[in-house]
Amino acid sequence: MGRLRSWLRRRLTTFHRVKRYIVARYDAARTDATNRKHWANADGLSADAGLTPAVRRTIRNRTRYETDNNGYCDGIVESYLDWVVGRGPKLQVRTEDKELNAAVEQAFARWSKAASLRRKLRLLLRAALVDGEGFMLLANNPAYGPDVMLDIVNIEADRVTSMPFVGPKPKVDGIEFDSYGNPTEYILLKTHPGSTYFSGGAAFEQETIPASHMIHYFYQRRPEQHRGVSRLVGVIERFAQLRRYTESLLRAVENASAISLMFKTTLPPSGEAASVEQGAEIDLEPNTALFLPEGWEPEQPRAPQPAADYKTFKRETISEGGRPLSMPANIAACDSSNYNYASGRLDHQTFYRRIQCERVDLEETVLDRILAAFVKELQYLPDYQRLGFYAEHDAGELPHVWYWDGFEHVDPAKEALAVERKLAVNATTLAEVYASQGKDWQDEIEQRARELKKMQELGVPPVIGNPKMKDGVR
Repeated sequence: MGRLRSWLRRRLTTFHRVKRYIVARYDAARTDATNRKHWANADGLSADAGLTPAVRRTIRNRTRYETDNNGYCDGIVESYLDWVVGRGPKLQVRTEDKELNAAVEQAFARWSKAASLRRKLRLLLRAALVDGEGFMLLANNPAYGPDVMLDIVNIEADRVTSMPFVGPKPKVDGIEFDSYGNPTEYILLKTHPGSTYFSGGAAFEQETIPASHMIHYFYQRRPEQHRGVSRLVGVIERFAQLRRYTESLLRAVENASAISLMFKTTLPPSGEAASVEQGAEIDLEPNTALFLPEGWEPEQPRAPQPAADYKTFKRETISEGGRPLSMPANIAACDSSNYNYASGRLDHQTFYRRIQCERVDLEETVLDRILAAFVKELQYLPDYQRLGFYAEHDAGELPHVWYWDGFEHVDPAKEALAVERKLAVNATTLAEVYASQGKDWQDEIEQRARELKKMQELGVPPVIGNPKMKDGVR
């Protein structure tokens, strides 16, 4: 009997706990008259169901339109591309064969210039920001031959699409997947659906591209999401509001300025002024005196000035517009008049971290795959047959590092002093210092050694610091 009472007591305790959990309330889960309209569009759709082709097409078209017509929106995108891509990535190969490393690096540099890698990489990232996703096709171009004919072709997201499909293979608007969720094929329209020119076929003729030949770059916001949406989707309406605000203010000023002169009566309502035809106009000649009818006097309308909060609204809108990219307000607006040195340095730290993460994504998703395709072709040349091992296993396993443009310090003297002290206590390495500047430390040291040797031959003394300066201060 005692055991039964103990068992019932435990069950009742568990029941009361569950009951308290069920009746627990969260303010965010309540729906009332105040927030009903605000949360009306919240849904429980999956990532792909919420990003239907129609939804993505609408957002894509509106973001393109606003970017093309809004200088601040376009400037934020362009500034982000300048910071991330800059002058383009530089390859350093790190096999044990130094001659092979130098040969591959030089070959890749020549090909990158011929194939416009930097420009196409910038275009891919812009498509990912504005359109929501960028596609790059790995193809052959005889113009680059006869050695390496690899070419990279930017494809607009509009062309990767297909009709709704139900079958043995899962498909998400132009992308087919295997049972493990890996993309296997891309359905590509031969002509852009918005094009007015069609060559050699129907308007919506399609072709199938193996996944190994297609690079798909987008920002994944949710698990099981297979197509991208613009990173500016949360702020694109704010840019539109800023333009409407500015246009409305300008229109009010123009309308007021279009009227040269108005006449108003000076008599009280009960008084009688001289009769004047309604809407009558008077041509005013310069350097003339004007006599008005009795009871009337001229008044020139004043154009309305910008509202007191216009600058604040504009500044906050631009600041919010750069937030999805972790971009500081002074870079988004290209104006640092309200910044001091400390705040500028602090705000830039988050932005630098965002850039570093973006570059890693580009390396893993785009650059490593391009390098793999490049090595697979390069290995067949007589001087590069030693690359066969990496091409057979996986060209992406070729030991290598990508170098990007570094972040310039506002005060180079302080930065140099900090680097000198860190090196003195072994808190950093030359490789890390040069990597932060987007440079290869081995190349820089070898170049410096050649310079010192040449200076010694010419009898030019090397300048190692200024004896009149102490700790960077004269």
